[in-house]
Amino acid sequence: MDSPQLLFYVNGQKEESCDLTTSGLNYIRLTGTKYGCGGGDCGACTVMISRYNPSTKTIRHHPVNACLTPICSLYGTAVTTVEGIGSTRTRLHPIQERIAKCHGTQCGFCTPGMVMSMYTLLRNHPEPTLDQLTDALGGNLCRCTGYRPIIDACKTFCKASGCCQSKENGVCCLDEVKNGMAEFQEGDETSPELFSEEEFLPLDPTQELIFPPELMRIAEKQPPKTRVFYGDRLTWISPVTLKELVEAKFKYSQAPIVMGYTSVGPEIKFKGVFHPIIISPDRTEELGVVSQAWDGLTLGAGLSLDQVKDILADVVQKLPEEKTQTYRALLKHLRTLAGSQIRNMADGERRIPLSEQFLRKCPEADLKPQEVLVSVNIPWSRKWEFVSAFRQAQRHQNALAIVNCGMRVLFREGGGVIEELSILYGGVGSTTVSAKNSCQRLIGRPWNEEMLDTACRLVLDEVTLAGSAPGGKVEFKRTLIISFLFKFYLEVSQSLKREDPGHYPSLAGNYESALEDLDSKHHWRTLTHQNVDPMQLPQDPIGRPIMHLSGIKHATGEAIYCDDMPAVDRELFLTFVTSSRAHAKIVSIDLSEALSLPGVVDIITADHLMEANTFGTETFLATDEVHCVGHLICAVIADSETRAKQVAKQVKVVYRDLEPLILTIEEAIQHKSFLESERKLECGNVDEAFKIVDQIIEGEIHIGGQEHFYMETQSMLVVPKGEDGEIDVYVSTQFPRYVQDIVAATLKLSVNKVMCHVRRVGGAFGGKTGKTSILAAITAFAASKHGRAVRCILERGEDMLITGGRHPYLGKYKVSRRTVREGFVLQLEHSSRQMDGRCSAALTGRTTNTSTRVLRDMTSVERMVCCVSMEQVPLGEAGFMNDGRILVLDVEHYCNGGCSLDESLWVIEMGLLKMDNAYKFPNLRCRGWACRTNLPSNTALRGFGFPQAGLVTEACITEVAIKCGLSPEQLWTSRSSTSDNHTPLPPAPGGLESPSPRSSSAFSLLTLTLRPEVRSINMYKQIDNTHYKQEFNAAPLSECWRECMAKCSYSERKTAVGKFNTENSWKKRGMAVIPLKFPVGIGSVAMGQVRTPEVQGVSKTLPTAPQLHPMTGRETAAALVHIYLDGSALVSHGGIEMGQGVHTKMIQVVSRELRMPMSSVHLRGTSTETVPNANASGGSVVADLNGLAVKAQTAFDQSISLSAIGYFRGYESDINWEKGEGHPFEYFVFGAACSEVEIDCLTGSHKNIRTDIVMDVGNSINPALDIGQVEGAFIQGMGLYTIEELSYSPQGVLYSRGPNQYKIPAIRDIPTEMHISFLPPSERSNTLYSSKGLGESGVFLGCSLFFAIHDAVRAARQERGISGPWKLTSPLTPEKIRMACEDKFTKMMSLDPLFPGTYLFESNGDL
Repeated sequence: MDSPQLLFYVNGQKEESCDLTTSGLNYIRLTGTKYGCGGGDCGACTVMISRYNPSTKTIRHHPVNACLTPICSLYGTAVTTVEGIGSTRTRLHPIQERIAKCHGTQCGFCTPGMVMSMYTLLRNHPEPTLDQLTDALGGNLCRCTGYRPIIDACKTFCKASGCCQSKENGVCCLDEVKNGMAEFQEGDETSPELFSEEEFLPLDPTQELIFPPELMRIAEKQPPKTRVFYGDRLTWISPVTLKELVEAKFKYSQAPIVMGYTSVGPEIKFKGVFHPIIISPDRTEELGVVSQAWDGLTLGAGLSLDQVKDILADVVQKLPEEKTQTYRALLKHLRTLAGSQIRNMADGERRIPLSEQFLRKCPEADLKPQEVLVSVNIPWSRKWEFVSAFRQAQRHQNALAIVNCGMRVLFREGGGVIEELSILYGGVGSTTVSAKNSCQRLIGRPWNEEMLDTACRLVLDEVTLAGSAPGGKVEFKRTLIISFLFKFYLEVSQSLKREDPGHYPSLAGNYESALEDLDSKHHWRTLTHQNVDPMQLPQDPIGRPIMHLSGIKHATGEAIYCDDMPAVDRELFLTFVTSSRAHAKIVSIDLSEALSLPGVVDIITADHLMEANTFGTETFLATDEVHCVGHLICAVIADSETRAKQVAKQVKVVYRDLEPLILTIEEAIQHKSFLESERKLECGNVDEAFKIVDQIIEGEIHIGGQEHFYMETQSMLVVPKGEDGEIDVYVSTQFPRYVQDIVAATLKLSVNKVMCHVRRVGGAFGGKTGKTSILAAITAFAASKHGRAVRCILERGEDMLITGGRHPYLGKYKVSRRTVREGFVLQLEHSSRQMDGRCSAALTGRTTNTSTRVLRDMTSVERMVCCVSMEQVPLGEAGFMNDGRILVLDVEHYCNGGCSLDESLWVIEMGLLKMDNAYKFPNLRCRGWACRTNLPSNTALRGFGFPQAGLVTEACITEVAIKCGLSPEQLWTSRSSTSDNHTPLPPAPGGLESPSPRSSSAFSLLTLTLRPEVRSINMYKQIDNTHYKQEFNAAPLSECWRECMAKCSYSERKTAVGKFNTENSWKKRGMAVIPLKFPVGIGSVAMGQVRTPEVQGVSKTLPTAPQLHPMTGRETAAALVHIYLDGSALVSHGGIEMGQGVHTKMIQVVSRELRMPMSSVHLRGTSTETVPNANASGGSVVADLNGLAVKAQTAFDQSISLSAIGYFRGYESDINWEKGEGHPFEYFVFGAACSEVEIDCLTGSHKNIRTDIVMDVGNSINPALDIGQVEGAFIQGMGLYTIEELSYSPQGVLYSRGPNQYKIPAIRDIPTEMHISFLPPSERSNTLYSSKGLGESGVFLGCSLFFAIHDAVRAARQERGISGPWKLTSPLTPEKIRMACEDKFTKMMSLDPLFPGTYLFESNGDL
């Protein structure tokens, strides 16, 4: 039978034929439609589908994930991609312009998907609400920006309103106080906006693409009949009538019925399921029915999720609440899901109740294979009937529920006695589970607390979960089962009170908040950045918020990434076969069946590579043993990606397991399995200090690993040139020189014949250095061997399995504190060298009360120049006082390095060098080990050891504060100022007046520090030395701390938090302020090189993995600038553009130095052909190094030549690990962050209410880019410490291999309020225009949320009388938060004694 024509339009162009098995993404595959995950969870491939309905004469636009859209489903539709709405060659669409000019792009890989989600919303709603905006972007992920600039861009289309349209907790954002806390003061000085709305193109709906008239005519005139499309392996049947659908299903009973493809698509892609016949009734009108009758609302089984949401929302709005209880519960669930479509089922001539039997798929109640379901009837709710639904997931939106449930109760008229009760749970079994027996036993009982207690115990007995249940989290799931039941009890009790106020009691006031959701839909921010000098020339771009160089191209899809490059003639595709065992002997590898398949060209093993299989400390392909799941075994080369993957599945590997299997840090310590010897730093005399203290605290903290989750997976294209062995490598990497070196070594070529090219990188964060180079070397070997271009693009799951991520970390600490006699002043801190000592003589040795009288007798000037440090915080009944000052700290750091060295030693070294963060420990010993385990090798990730090491230190500080009975933050802080432009000082305690600010520089203006809290009292002060004896100025640190405390209104809001916590039992709030001292400068002139023995008198230098051992010498950089006769300039430098805006900053530098407009400067991609021997891009120094090289070169150009190389030798950097001292860093970035959160004690959810960040950035070259770096890093850190969790099996298999299982923050997870401030420039330095690199430091500030959550959990535990400590682990997921908030429900848990551990590998990514 002939197949009908498959007709659809793409961007106004007719498409008429294609391979039926391909996805919409693979067919459409214009440069703007990106592959991000292949499972519909990231939104990078979003396109708009428009479909004409001849019955209603309307066109419906909806966004879809092209990666899951089967090509046959596009029949009769118009597909619009980002290229179709605007381009730099035609005109920009307003959404493209605004997302670029609002600085909503960084790496740009996710931007086309964001644009298309928003574009579709605008086609349906030209003036959307903020709710609609947030929902539209809920299915799109971004790893770079932190979402807020994207929201800013999209908000410009919303209806103008002075209100944020949010009235959370009954309080409007325009009220003076929001959520019980002080607002950011309107009087605070903010900088000019980063963009101007007045310059934006207006949105004109009349200018949009029209729906193709041909498709309208076909839909109107073509007789309805079944369409059958035939392919080589697939038959696609698309019935038009219900009769045809039933006939097709009867004939092909095993064929799946699909509409949205969200169930069948992932099965085909990820599980290898193949369906030769698929039935898709996408135009069967009977499946789109919507009708209301006496018995309820009937919805057709073919309605999409968005249609169901709109229908239910309309019904809920129009009908009384009494009738719509069920619809409201459904809406609550639907609003937390992404835009996936409903899976279609069908039914024939019988009605099937959606009963327990149906949900359990009992044969007598389930659909028969030949049956289809036409519609679902949802009955109206009745008077005295109440329906609720609850769910808990890893994040707020676009995440599968850990547990969800639906509950319904019907009372006898006016009596409050249960007549009907239904309780059903999802996520606790293979099917939906009904607590039917429990419900039966509760019928006839009154709705009271006694009933609740009985119900909880009955349900726990009936809904059982063994400790070995799939997915783990058993204790958490069981707690959620009854926590949801309690929430239902409260909801119904509240509703009963509304129905009959005189008969039913009110809820206790402190219980009401348990019913409020923690969803954050509306976001706003303020920014305070530096203004340029008024004397600066207008054309000088330095210090101005210049848009990202590629921002417009990101938004139009014209920015080309590695996989966007067109196919080369006779191009081959390479994919890898990886180990399925964590530690095993390879008994045999059988390639015979794989090599017999069509399309296969070759399979490369270690035998082919021979001695080239090893480079430095890394081995490319496994030889005799595998050391992790994901270990590369061989590489398959075929004529297409599809065939390469099919061939790879037919490679047969036989293993024999080996012992020991080491997966965790604890197991590595037990087996003494380390990659390198101990690293150690020590200052003071630790052992002697421990002898003289009388209190010692010991503790430990686990920090889980983190996936890079760059949006662009590992990608490379290698093209042999055919002449002289030359080869071009196009690769997404941070380190072109290393790729060049390793490829040259593998192919036995001189380096000058291998050229590595990088136009841009779609995110990297440290993950595209060492492993990328290995993959490129194998790909280059294949290309060289066969003389053909070879492309290798890892799928998301492969990428996460093979490449490793941030190191899981274990920190163990032992810290001492000192105690003193009550009320005595032990010391005075002098703030002026001219102070005559009267304060010391008057106060030393006196008690608190006496000291206060003495201070009152002093003049105001004398009070201003002295700061009393009174150690007077009560410590239990012992009668001693303690100020929280840490005298001695002994800490051990362990990182899980995986199966090979990679960057692990460097991570441990950086962790030890940076572990002090902002604190001065007079006696400190820190030791570190990189553990060898049977996991994939972990590697660099943004922050590089500091986010883990710093958290260990902050956990120690927090525990000391708790033991001392103090707040970790300082409530009354010293304040110094030398001008009238100051932050208002808080009132002095103890009835003393605060000193008045003065402009005279002769005095330091101070408030009296009568309660020095733990963080502030241990901070570095002024000029000081680190524990490795590097001197630095800590004044900006103190300034950041003070500014943050003032701008966040800490004292007032902390009081409001305490008040909230006393008034709410099941919701708690917490606050935390975290300081930051981040050292910058990690280089060596010998970066990535080791000296090999001399051969025949020639000393040869071979590159190794990009590590700095020993860390001596300098980082280096080079740049090339051509100046042409027309006055234009072409710039090349060694830095990689991966979202941080380095190319933009380099053009700003050239523009200033050559005094030419930025429009006259062009920058092409990075290449080893133009700039050789460049260092890796990372460590926050890319702009520093390359900018100084560009600056040096332009000066050279001006005096000598129109084309020359500029060279910057780099910063001095050295550390002697034997002596434990050196100067490893050039400068320090300082900052502070305050975060406030609210947690739900019953579910473990948390909401980020507000974050304030203050940063010392030197002189910002581009405030827009720098703010983006700080904010994006902060959100990435927030993910690290709260929701991003890697899960492994006991055999070392990574479960979380994509966004479906691994959750990075989405748009609803970011803080509702965010305020970012840059300090004014404080000092000149030898960096680029005295700027500072900000790429990494902000990650650590994300732990302010971690400790704010800890503060909230501690409040819950204290209220429940739980005084003992609870073990800190990161990330603080909903599971850990809920289980730490112990209560009467957690005490009901009884675990299976055979399976005592119910968390899925508690150590957070370290199994």
